[in-house]
Amino acid sequence: MSDKRIAWITHANNFAAEEDTDITVSSTDNNSIYPAENLKTVPSSEVWRSFDAATQTLLFDLGTARSVNIIALVTHNLSSAATITIQAGPTSGVASFSVSMTWREAVAFKYLSTAQTYRWWKITLSDASNPYGFIEVGYPIIGSLVKPEFTMQQGWTDADQIVNSRVETEFGTPYTEEIYRCRRLSLSFGPLTSAQAAQLSTLYRECNRNAKPFLLLPEREGTEAYFGRLMNMFSDKLDFYDYVDVEFEEDNVGHSVDL
Repeated sequence: MSDKRIAWITHANNFAAEEDTDITVSSTDNNSIYPAENLKTVPSSEVWRSFDAATQTLLFDLGTARSVNIIALVTHNLSSAATITIQAGPTSGVASFSVSMTWREAVAFKYLSTAQTYRWWKITLSDASNPYGFIEVGYPIIGSLVKPEFTMQQGWTDADQIVNSRVETEFGTPYTEEIYRCRRLSLSFGPLTSAQAAQLSTLYRECNRNAKPFLLLPEREGTEAYFGRLMNMFSDKLDFYDYVDVEFEEDNVGHSVDL
């Protein structure tokens, strides 16, 4: 039976993020306008991009062996025909571990139920039929999930958010065009112990509420993952147990359109 408990990882706990200065990132095809160094930063709109759709590799040196159970690609442009391969090892040869990542629009990810501890990690991207003619990734995640011993109550809400631009002609005829779309999750937690509520409070503090996005897995062994921000202020209803409501909105990664 799959593990249906919630999990998340913040920017501060992403080994491939800018805070980890001992990481080197290289690719087989460095574009000086969209360099591989962009992969270390948020916002995810600062992307790495190849010159063409030839197979690309992203090689990460974490400086030391670290326990990893989540790998993700945020704001990628890969087509559904792409193959994504993850390799890891104690040296740059990355010959000790290999697994594939399932394609998913906007946010592709792989949860490892058994964490792997290696210094070097490589992600190989093959997408010869990419309709854009190049391969692009905004924000990779290589790290360790926070895996609390609780999850949200049944009946949580997953709602589509569609943001449109609406103008009217001088004759009053409306013209509407979609700008972007995303998902908004409404999650209620409880009953919780004080220690469990504190884990949610820590999440809010690490993200400075909505200042920094994070990756959320509603079910850690499920098929969905969202990269976004906390939208409400943290509030802990204190009773015999604790109760916390969380409003989360996905960044519009992979869903924006040009007007």
